[in-house]
Amino acid sequence: FFAPGAVAKLSQDHLDAAAVVAPFHPDDPAAETNPTTLVIRNLPLSVVSQDQARGWLDCAGFGRLYDFVLWLPPTRRQEVAATQGGLEGGLAYAFVNFITHDVAMDCLAHLDGKSMDPSGPALSVVPARIQ
Repeated sequence: FFAPGAVAKLSQDHLDAAAVVAPFHPDDPAAETNPTTLVIRNLPLSVVSQDQARGWLDCAGFGRLYDFVLWLPPTRRQEVAATQGGLEGGLAYAFVNFITHDVAMDCLAHLDGKSMDPSGPALSVVPARIQ
């Protein structure tokens, strides 16, 4: 799912946070029918850190309603193309685990198809393949 070497570049804090949610079995039937983890795609280039991604979620009304965020920046090639006018927005994305299925579905309904800035692409929010 991740590019080779991407996991090797993660900080120990990110690896520790991932280890907390890793014990959940991906074949759990409840995970498929009641997802709590979403992938939020097409974050703009203005979101340049994990802290900014969290702050943005908080401002969107989801503060204290998630327990895990993993922000992944756009690839260097996408950043260069965007700054040279090749793309209208960034292609960064984040995995977010919400505290309940209902909160996750509220986030999906609230953010999917919306743009974070007037010139940027619409967000794509979907349940993560592996819960």
